[in-house]
Amino acid sequence: ELLYFWRTFGGHTVPVPAGDPTEGMTDFFPPADGTTCIVGLIPPGGQVPLHLTDSTDYGILISGNVWLVMEDGSEVELQPGDCVIQTGGLHAWENRGDTTSTMYFVMVGAERKAATD
Repeated sequence: ELLYFWRTFGGHTVPVPAGDPTEGMTDFFPPADGTTCIVGLIPPGGQVPLHLTDSTDYGILISGNVWLVMEDGSEVELQPGDCVIQTGGLHAWENRGDTTSTMYFVMVGAERKAATD
């Protein structure tokens, strides 16, 4: 389950116009140079399968435990208070615990470019 808190679009200004920028959101991926602020709730045994985001994602685990699993099979268990920064890599989330995990994310949209050696 995702809870949407805020979204900006490239070239945003302050003060922001009145209204809820999350109204009508159908996905949480921010546009290039935009941001999305969400909270993800992962129930016990829940998984978010391998996926890519065209963004730099700052994630902080608020409660519970989650495992971050990378494309190569490497994984790390996150504890409450841990912060992880994803930079467009293929990754998955798993809750192997017995309580719902709550994770806060700020996603900064980016343009994906081909990797250079």
